[in-house]
Amino acid sequence: MTLPFYVDLDADMAQSFGNLIWATVVLEGLVNRVCMTLLGSDWHEGRRVGKSIESARAIAESRHDSAGLQATRWLDEAKSHTYLRNQVLHATVAAHMDPADLSKVASYSLRNVRWDQHTERDVETLTPLTVENLETIRSRVESAIQGFTAVDIALVA
Repeated sequence: MTLPFYVDLDADMAQSFGNLIWATVVLEGLVNRVCMTLLGSDWHEGRRVGKSIESARAIAESRHDSAGLQATRWLDEAKSHTYLRNQVLHATVAAHMDPADLSKVASYSLRNVRWDQHTERDVETLTPLTVENLETIRSRVESAIQGFTAVDIALVA
């Protein structure tokens, strides 16, 4: 039996999805390294990455030096990209039916619902499940990865 809401990834889609997952894993590791450097013994394995970023960012900002400024900017960028990561990795597949023929799927997307503490509401995100879109997200995540080396060097110097 074929389920209309089940998407079987072709090779290109699977490759793009795998590349995106790998990029997000790398980014989270680099974020953890910067957070460990800034938080020292206050950093804890398994802590939500967003909480670690907030704590590390406060320390970076309080340094009042170029390394702290660089780290603050990088952590801000990395945090926005962790939302992209969560949007994809914590999603479910949504099938969008063809209005002309409800027995056919017109497209798929990754559906993510997250709690927004500022608005105190659930926020739904639909990310089109296409090779092009996954590659766009991956390139955005990789842009944050590119800035890591300069921040790491500045912090350990």
